[in-house]
Amino acid sequence: MNGVLRTRHFLGIWKTIRVIVIPMAGKDFRLASSQRPIMLPFHIATLFECVMLQRLYSHLTPRQEQFGFRSGHSTTLQLARVLHYMILEHNRGICTDGVFLDIEYFAT
Repeated sequence: MNGVLRTRHFLGIWKTIRVIVIPMAGKDFRLASSQRPIMLPFHIATLFECVMLQRLYSHLTPRQEQFGFRSGHSTTLQLARVLHYMILEHNRGICTDGVFLDIEYFAT
């Protein structure tokens, strides 16, 4: 793996993929639309992908404040965190203002 990273050359044989076609149940198997292709990459490529993911993940980890699109950090968890903060401030006699923007409408 280190040699691949050092030389930046990934052997062509490792890039080969075997395709297995599985027919969908209850459909005419002669039609291409009723076939489900399953791609099986060469095992070295899969291993290299796992190693690269582990190496890159520490550099690509988003900020701790980001809650959407992160494993184990749902937007519901962030809402609970905000509500906890608001309760703490309320108990101290401090008002908390918030502005919330739902951008889902703009994404569709």
